[in-house]
Amino acid sequence: MRPLSHSGPQLSFSITEVAPRAQFTAVLAAVFSFSLLLLLTVPVSAQSDTERPAEPELLPIAGSSIPKDLREAMILGKVTEGLEILDRLAEEKPERREDWLFFRASLLEQTDQSESALDLLRELESEYPKGRWFHRVRFMKARLLRDLGRFGEAQKIIEQETLRLHSEERRIELATLLIEEGDLLSAERTPGVVEEKPRDLLKAHAVYQQAAELNPPAPLLEKALFAMVRCSDAIGFPHEDDDRYVETFDYREKQGKEVVEDEYFGKNLLTVLLSRTDGMSPVMKRRSLEDLIAR
Repeated sequence: MRPLSHSGPQLSFSITEVAPRAQFTAVLAAVFSFSLLLLLTVPVSAQSDTERPAEPELLPIAGSSIPKDLREAMILGKVTEGLEILDRLAEEKPERREDWLFFRASLLEQTDQSESALDLLRELESEYPKGRWFHRVRFMKARLLRDLGRFGEAQKIIEQETLRLHSEERRIELATLLIEEGDLLSAERTPGVVEEKPRDLLKAHAVYQQAAELNPPAPLLEKALFAMVRCSDAIGFPHEDDDRYVETFDYREKQGKEVVEDEYFGKNLLTVLLSRTDGMSPVMKRRSLEDLIAR
């Protein structure tokens, strides 16, 4: 399986442009469409209205960050009803003030009360700089500023968030999470025990590949590439993952350079080289084994 590559349109924002509205539309539309789906998606029942039993009183959905009645009001665009629900929730559950402020700002945006929504978003930024909604708040703020014609302020936010998404810290965080998820998917299961997530080597390989494509620092990249080799061997894929690992971590490529042990991370190289011989012809396999012995 060949590594996936991703290339997207390069975005540039110029503060001096007269009408930069088009520059923001694609980015913000995608971000907010995705956010709205995450926020409001509800399972749809296959039953017709006549077949459904009478619904019980609307209560918060277990494990959901948004109560069911508020979710339905937001989906149906019932802004006044949604704001009334938020007033009640603010009294009943003041410990979730951050959530209620964010949902209120979302509703106010639907009624074109952009300035009032912006006031709430500034409040969220100030009071919850490490809150769960912080980055969504930033994107919503950029959208509102754009709608108000304050393109320079909107551009600045988009540029800051774009840099954050491409920062090394973010790449390390994402790569670590993906590798951990791959480890869970690829781990050996205890026979006779029903696991929450069954072993899935194909999915694990794809997850490890995503981690590798982030081009994280060498220790994480080595983990991802070697995990791909393990999955490929177990599935029976061709040895392209072996080749990629060798190209990345073969210390012989550093001939003429001093290799410091603490700075060399391809410590599974010999295992990968041995694995690669499985798909070779007898002659090539003998030569490769001789090469391994010479190392």
